[in-house]
Amino acid sequence: LPRQPKAGETAVDYSRRLLKRIRQKEAAGALEFVNGNPNTESGAFEFHPAEPFQFSPDELRGLKVFLSEPAGTPLNPSQVAAGGIGNCISCHAGPRFTDFRLDNTGATQVEYDALHGPGAFMRLAVPGLAVRVMHHDRYLPATAQHPDATGRFRAVPDSQHPELTDWGVWNVFANPDFPKSQVRLRKILCDEDLGEHVCSPASLLSKSLALFKTAGLRDLSHSAPYLHNGQFDTLEDVIEFYRTSSGLQRARRLRNGAAELGGIALAPGDVSLLAAFLRSLNEDYQ
Repeated sequence: LPRQPKAGETAVDYSRRLLKRIRQKEAAGALEFVNGNPNTESGAFEFHPAEPFQFSPDELRGLKVFLSEPAGTPLNPSQVAAGGIGNCISCHAGPRFTDFRLDNTGATQVEYDALHGPGAFMRLAVPGLAVRVMHHDRYLPATAQHPDATGRFRAVPDSQHPELTDWGVWNVFANPDFPKSQVRLRKILCDEDLGEHVCSPASLLSKSLALFKTAGLRDLSHSAPYLHNGQFDTLEDVIEFYRTSSGLQRARRLRNGAAELGGIALAPGDVSLLAAFLRSLNEDYQ
């Protein structure tokens, strides 16, 4: 199987080509499974001897879910019920398994609503740029320049304090205390085709709400708990979360959610298969 993109091939196109090759080999009966590390003589991990190496039919089925994309959106109810569409490569295409960008997967909203009730996050008032500038300490995190700032929107949610939540990149974008980050953040947030007005700092600030870096997926067995806030203990929990957040996105009940979430359709039986594939991304490192 191809291990990396061709010259000039995007990560997403490489992932699509990989799925095509897998299906061709399956049809020809030419796939072979391994239960040992092909990079060591013993077949074991060199630096993780307690970690078994396995790539069986379950991992393969999970890989195909991972690589599968919807033919179009919005998905209809029968497609959602059938599952088998991870749409993972829209943000986690191989071989690096991250697009190095920023997305709102719904992590902040799901965490907040679990404490304050469904729809609570949608009702939170978000100050605009002008108001935030005028009341820096009230809204933004503490820095050397503003040691008394509350950081209320970069905080762990609390059932007794509904003003506390974590809005991620919103706390950094257009924040003068982080000048070195602004050019890169604006480039990520701004679609130049939409015009300069849409890409003004005031317009982009709302687009930055609850965005976090797209994580890489290698060695996930060694990096629990998961998501930026350690919200979930297992990979199965994370995948169930994506089943929830994708449903919220399709129902237009996810605030500033990533559009790609709407293309995810995972049935209950997909969860263990996708988790098995993700665990197969463990690798030797010292």
